[in-house]
Amino acid sequence: MKKLRILTGLGMAIVFLTLSVAYRNPHDNILGLWVLENDSKTEWEFTNTKCNWYYEGKIVDNFTYEIVDLSSNRFPKTSDYCGHEVRSGSNEDYYLKIVNQEGDEFCYGILTITNEKLSLNFLGTVNNMVFNKK
Repeated sequence: MKKLRILTGLGMAIVFLTLSVAYRNPHDNILGLWVLENDSKTEWEFTNTKCNWYYEGKIVDNFTYEIVDLSSNRFPKTSDYCGHEVRSGSNEDYYLKIVNQEGDEFCYGILTITNEKLSLNFLGTVNNMVFNKK
């Protein structure tokens, strides 16, 4: 019985640590092909420095991107990012900026990022997008 409790405790600790690390490393989790939940014809693909947008399997646009971490306690409770006042200074405040070849910037708050789900808020709007990893 004692061994069962120890194994159960270890198992729960491993799951917790895995989930914590999964969220806290958005740079790794974002890599791959993502399908928009409410429109399966729309896909975004992230590589190490590039993001490609596809519609019905055809490339629509390509971008460079960066993920910014405003989580550190050294930041105030809000910061200016991409011309918007955004939350900062708590545990997991990540933001995504993508820039197309013409220099147009699109900025998103990362609401959720795991190995399976990506949820973004287009900054300055109430528009959220949820993607599932393909």
